[in-house]
Amino acid sequence: MRQKDKNDYKDDKLLTSHLRDGNEKAFEYLFDTYFEMLVDYAIRLIHNEDVAKDMVQTVFVKLYDGRANLSTQSSLRYYLYKAVYHQCLNELRHQRISADYLEAGDGEFYQREVLQTPDEEMLLQSKEVSRFIQEAVRTLPDRCREVYLLKFAEGLHNKEVAERLGISAKTVEAQTTKALSHLRSELAWLAAI
Repeated sequence: MRQKDKNDYKDDKLLTSHLRDGNEKAFEYLFDTYFEMLVDYAIRLIHNEDVAKDMVQTVFVKLYDGRANLSTQSSLRYYLYKAVYHQCLNELRHQRISADYLEAGDGEFYQREVLQTPDEEMLLQSKEVSRFIQEAVRTLPDRCREVYLLKFAEGLHNKEVAERLGISAKTVEAQTTKALSHLRSELAWLAAI
């Protein structure tokens, strides 16, 4: 490799350009530079070296497969760390769901059916998401929770909620905004599912 190429790889914009163009030396440079650091990071998240290596390899495979459309707003290093973080979160969620079913005595069903049918896996994840939303709603302040449940669980309009609770429609709007903001914040991590 020429010295100029190595210098090009140290500049994120040039490296990204080389990656998009399918330059395999650029990909090797990226892999060699970050693989071990990313594995160490993933181990801290997953607590299993083999799984951590799999997570990092998956990130690199996805990066390689999507290299033609690669676009980063920040550094490639940040992009890779963020991708590994999300890959590990997905793995931890999967492990937790598997463990929940094993503990509940549904392990045989889970191993036999769910792992073989993606529709069942999606249904289980949907139930988990619903449970997380319910838990987040329970953390809302009392008035916020009342307004949220009347609007979204019972389907009432602002005016109807206001009449039922004896408050103004503006208060209903303010409480709804507060509730949705709180839920977005509490449930932001679900976007990775």
